[in-house]
Amino acid sequence: MYASVLQHNLTTILNRPIPLNHMGDPTAAYIRTLNRWLSTWEIFVMPAKAKSAGANKNGFTTTFVNFKLGKEDKAAFEKYMSNPADKLLEDLVVFVSEGHKLSQSWDDKNKCFIASATCKDEGSINYDYCLTSRHSEWYPAVMMNVFKHNELAAGEPWQQLSEEQDWG
Repeated sequence: MYASVLQHNLTTILNRPIPLNHMGDPTAAYIRTLNRWLSTWEIFVMPAKAKSAGANKNGFTTTFVNFKLGKEDKAAFEKYMSNPADKLLEDLVVFVSEGHKLSQSWDDKNKCFIASATCKDEGSINYDYCLTSRHSEWYPAVMMNVFKHNELAAGEPWQQLSEEQDWG
């Protein structure tokens, strides 16, 4: 039952026109609506065990993982996005159910959406790491994080993705 509700909600939000501000960028209200939708959606999917124990006494501890797709990875991502919508939704549901918190923001400088996925499952090798992806559309940005997690990291720590690009 939840899957059909989630699919309907996803289809509705994907088909909704993006309201633009006077500069031609998505409005702040639209970004808030996306984040509210994503957090409400997580309530249906994210397991209770994945909830964070709270803020660390030392303050902010989340580590951001920066990994840009190469030419071959971009081609593989495009192929991945050609999967049926049900398959993509299933991958997203599994990703969230593994304890990943999703959020969206807008990058004014690069004129793109930034999708963030922070692992909140304390038992995960990626706990308190945040994987980010950028795309001109919000949904492919979200799915790019799923792709990086499933296909590129393939069960290994996300940190290794950014280390692979560290040439010196």
